[in-house]
Amino acid sequence: MSKAMKKFEKLMSKSGAKKLSEDEIKAKLKVLNDITQLATQGLGSSLAEGMKKRLTVAANDTEGLKKGLDKAKEYVDEHEEEIEDSEDE
Repeated sequence: MSKAMKKFEKLMSKSGAKKLSEDEIKAKLKVLNDITQLATQGLGSSLAEGMKKRLTVAANDTEGLKKGLDKAKEYVDEHEEEIEDSEDE
């Protein structure tokens, strides 16, 4: 089962909806993907740009950059569930 399908099942279980078969989940995910593609085409790149997640690391030297990258990785690891949930929206 794909990562997207697992997330979809988790979301559906929280809402109290009936358990869907794998084929039903695939169909719903395909429809959502199609809608997203249509919206992106209709609204242009501004929609796609708004959906990107960014984390910038800058430093004056290599050592500072390494520390910044370590902090960025810690941040992503600590907020992984929030990041994944926002990707699902």
